[in-house]
Amino acid sequence: MKKYDNESVYKVTPQDVYEHLDVDRNGLSTDEVNKRQHEYGKNVLREVKGEPMWKKFLHHFSKLDGYFVMV
Repeated sequence: MKKYDNESVYKVTPQDVYEHLDVDRNGLSTDEVNKRQHEYGKNVLREVKGEPMWKKFLHHFSKLDGYFVMV
């Protein structure tokens, strides 16, 4: 695929994109999907466990100024 500057990127044809990405208009074959998943991993977001709300709430009272608010 040719390199385009930002002003002419709109000129890229779909066929150029398919060739650059080595894909077909109809998508990837099952074999190609399996190959790419093995190479790059599955497209899955990991769940990030945050701090529980009760812990965030109690954290405010662990500081000295939190005690003044209670009194």
